[in-house]
Amino acid sequence: MRSGGPLKARLGTLSDGSSVEERLDQFLKECIDRGVRPAALILIGSRARGDWKPWSDIDLVIVAEGLKGDRLAPFLHAYKYGIEPRAYTPDHLLAGARSGDITALEALDGGVVVYDEGVWGQLKARFQEIKEELGLERVEGGWVAKTLEEEALREFRSRRLGGGGGGASHE
Repeated sequence: MRSGGPLKARLGTLSDGSSVEERLDQFLKECIDRGVRPAALILIGSRARGDWKPWSDIDLVIVAEGLKGDRLAPFLHAYKYGIEPRAYTPDHLLAGARSGDITALEALDGGVVVYDEGVWGQLKARFQEIKEELGLERVEGGWVAKTLEEEALREFRSRRLGGGGGGASHE
């Protein structure tokens, strides 16, 4: 985990006075002890934005290779550390961003990297490509995909004007 300094202060403490950084360290150590090594841990939500309260949970996106079936199963021990886990493989995270998964979008766009085995830079680069391809833009309350919006509008207009049914008949 990163150590000391501004990150530690930014992540804050929990209602019992323990630091979020300590909890994340304990969680990562237990993952490794259990034979599961995350490729990246990304903080999202209030702890990432810096507007947390002592009772705020720790919203954590876990990126790990080889997750199958119930991707969350190897990380259920996170709850005892006050961590709300969301698990993705790198491919699932990018697919999530492409399909509008808010958690994936938040992690890739504004998440705070608290641990990285070297995969995060590649994921961010791919996310930039997806953003450009889909015309993804953050708006108040969520995201819009400009490219998909434009395609849907063109399709609607072509059906309406092309006589593909649904239009009013003028005799």
